[in-house]
Amino acid sequence: MEKINNRIQSSLSHGKVFIGKSKVILNILLVVFSFFGVLSLCAIIMFLAQNEVKPVPLEYVYIAIVGYILLFVLPISVVIWRIIFNNRLVKKIEEWLKDSELLSAKARRLTNSRYSSKQIELKFYYNGKKQKRISTAGNPIIGYYKFFSESEKKLDILYSAKYDEVLILKEES
Repeated sequence: MEKINNRIQSSLSHGKVFIGKSKVILNILLVVFSFFGVLSLCAIIMFLAQNEVKPVPLEYVYIAIVGYILLFVLPISVVIWRIIFNNRLVKKIEEWLKDSELLSAKARRLTNSRYSSKQIELKFYYNGKKQKRISTAGNPIIGYYKFFSESEKKLDILYSAKYDEVLILKEES
């Protein structure tokens, strides 16, 4: 089952899942942003403190604060939000895995040019009945389905009938 867990790349209803190496990379991003954030905050404080004799113009202080927020606070907030979202999703996935079955599915990318959202449609057979599921619309932060470059693709999925959830697996290398 551990081998299957490391192959999960996304949930049809929630998007990209960070498991294994990708989760480590996400955590490293947080550490790097935090380190440089603290380092730059110290640099800003030292810059403002060394100029006690000649006061720093207020515009420079505002620019430093806005720059700090844009370069470090916002990215750290996004990474922390993504880690929390991912950890909650992993807990849900653990429940879904209890009754999931490995199936083969045909995936087709749907594009709505009016809203420029990307969705995928999965068709698969479960207990002899044809099933069709459509994902929620994707966006860059949640990271939906960039792995669908072709218009139609065959892939492995895990389907949990109890929760009616589909997990998309990476191709085995």
